[in-house]
Amino acid sequence: MKRRERKKRQYELRKLQKLQRQRQKRQRKKTPGKREAVCDREIVYSDTVNELLTERRFTVNGSPFGLGRKIDMTVPPCFSMTKNPDETILWIRKLYTYGQDLRIETICFNHLKCYDIDLAASTFMDIVVVALKRYREKKRQPIYFEGQMPSGAECTDILMASGIVRHLRAFTKGTYDTEMVKPFHIVERRHGDKKTDKIATEMTQYYDNCLKKHGYSLTLAGKTNLSNIFGEIFINCDSHGGEHSLWYALGHYQFRKNEEIGEMQLTFLTLGNTIYEGISKESTEETKWRLEKLFERHKGQISGNWTREMIATVFSLQEGVSRLRDSKLDGHSSRGNGTINMMSLLNRIGLTEKGEVPELSITSGNTQILLNKKYRLSKHRFTDDKIFGNKELNIIAFNDTNDIYKKADPDSVYHIKQFFPGTAISIRFYMDSRYMERLYG
Repeated sequence: MKRRERKKRQYELRKLQKLQRQRQKRQRKKTPGKREAVCDREIVYSDTVNELLTERRFTVNGSPFGLGRKIDMTVPPCFSMTKNPDETILWIRKLYTYGQDLRIETICFNHLKCYDIDLAASTFMDIVVVALKRYREKKRQPIYFEGQMPSGAECTDILMASGIVRHLRAFTKGTYDTEMVKPFHIVERRHGDKKTDKIATEMTQYYDNCLKKHGYSLTLAGKTNLSNIFGEIFINCDSHGGEHSLWYALGHYQFRKNEEIGEMQLTFLTLGNTIYEGISKESTEETKWRLEKLFERHKGQISGNWTREMIATVFSLQEGVSRLRDSKLDGHSSRGNGTINMMSLLNRIGLTEKGEVPELSITSGNTQILLNKKYRLSKHRFTDDKIFGNKELNIIAFNDTNDIYKKADPDSVYHIKQFFPGTAISIRFYMDSRYMERLYG
């Protein structure tokens, strides 16, 4: 009896999948010449994503054989690159592994127990899913995705407005409140793209439009400053990832009506080289020399909890440090300041009256950096220093004395087991009119 029921379910599933394939085939005939846009015209470089992830051996060991043609994948309760990077990356690696197995026809995402989704995790998952669809279509064995939405409204809004529902053009019941939720739709670029100024201007305008909901707006000087910061971050995304890298930018704003507070998430994600790989292998001779001198100063402290990768990643955040820095060329001192300027800005304006503070995390390779109210940028005067010279610079060393030559606090800079193939910058901050009124009057 059970065998007969199982066969009946398999027959119904295959019949449904056949109808889906026929519908997709009819749709492709209606829109010729757009083969690169498998399911989302915003994410089109899926072949490159597959090449990058294959080169990085992003799949997990072992075979999903025996799991059946349909796999249910329960999304971690905290699906976040900031708060839960190891479990999040491992889950996406499993997804990529299952999706590449041609015996598997359907993957179902179960978000029911998911209470926290950050934009970085959601974006990385979507990029992988679209890449899998492209891979399977090229193999002429398409894969299908289903899902169960979270119970919480905020997580549901992220998936619908800025996440997997949007990027798969998936059918789902209900919608999100367009007055309360404002997405900045995903931007995808290859290495060497020259349109960073335009994207920075658009993201600045997006921030200003969300700010107006709270009765404030940016001045002309404020717009210029913020646009420059975004531009510097985009330039860093483009340069750090290497010659064959891809980078992405995305934003999501939600208004908490019961609290009169806006919450914004921004994500800047690069697939390619890690920060450590870029600064240690593909940088100027001057930067390589400075980094080696820094390693020498940390020689007695280097261990499994304080690696060369972690030291180099912290080093990259300091003012005046850049992979492309060359003191013999004009403009070298302006490089590498985008992320630290964003840190400073958010620590001034991104708080709430109730005490909520901005969160910024950087995940690169096996290194995780958390920036919160515990450690902040501060001026440090260097005198006859071999690495920093004779200058006063903005430094954040993530320790009590803010000493770049000492080990960072393991609660703020730590080693993660799962390797992220590039760099993910995840930012969460707030817009609170009561806090802004106290700040600006």
